[in-house]
Amino acid sequence: MMGPAAIDILMSTYCGEKYVGEQIDSLLGQTFSDWRLLVRDDGSTDATPEIVRGYVERHPGRILFVEGGVNVGAGESFSRLGQQSTARHVMYCDQDDVWLPEKIAISHRKIVKMENRFGKGIPILVFTDMKIVDESLNVVDDSFREYAGLFPRNATFGKLLLRNVASGCSMIVNRALLNLALPFPPGIVMHDYWQMLAAAALGKIGWSDEKTVLYRQHPGNALGIRPNTPPSLFSVLYSLAWDIALRRSRWSGNLRPYLRQAEAFAGVFGERLGCREKNTIRDFLRLDRCSYFARISIILRHRILPFDAGNNIQFLLAP
Repeated sequence: MMGPAAIDILMSTYCGEKYVGEQIDSLLGQTFSDWRLLVRDDGSTDATPEIVRGYVERHPGRILFVEGGVNVGAGESFSRLGQQSTARHVMYCDQDDVWLPEKIAISHRKIVKMENRFGKGIPILVFTDMKIVDESLNVVDDSFREYAGLFPRNATFGKLLLRNVASGCSMIVNRALLNLALPFPPGIVMHDYWQMLAAAALGKIGWSDEKTVLYRQHPGNALGIRPNTPPSLFSVLYSLAWDIALRRSRWSGNLRPYLRQAEAFAGVFGERLGCREKNTIRDFLRLDRCSYFARISIILRHRILPFDAGNNIQFLLAP
């Protein structure tokens, strides 16, 4: 049996028999070895639990199967895994990706460096870039950030209220952030997004440009990624004209999940927020019920513009 590990890797599985073994093999091939894998199955109906149990038997103490079997969704499943974790640092692992050999070492070096600078008691999140690959691990794009248009410069509290900039499988968080963020409440968009917001408001965010994951895209992805293709000025104006003519607003419906998450965030962390963050989230929660010009004022004042230029224009001018 292993003693306490420096890093707990959390993996929630669901009907992942096709890829989960390859992912666990990539963890076992890491250059950094002081880690432990905690797996919770979220009600798989295929051979995923049996595959994982085989690894548990071959690697006792390093790979653990914790409570599971009931489908609660990815966010709640990761919340339960987080509450089982005891390590100083935690990483999140999707069942269908492949980690490059230096992933843990790169992430660990960066977060330790930040803790040495800011203190271990400060909530810290670090994320890296990834390579996007197809089912057979052929590279589709060499940079997740470039492909999706998700850049570290947008990891500010105002912009993050509307768009996350990193995937959970690219993150490492410290114990201070995990303790702050747990348990993940209902109504959030996703567990990784929730922790990014908490780090932006109450801690520190760091990143590395190195690619550490082969981020696999296939028909069964729970959350896939689409290429960032900025709309032309003509398409933006054409879409706005139709929305005005038909007296409809597509942005309002799209905003609802983010408003629910912001409301949950204000409820959990409201008293701990600084004045700037309190004002930002208060005004953000007014977006769906204020006047057109008040909405534009809020967006510009708090810099809630996380998209490319074309989509920012559409978001600003939408009726």
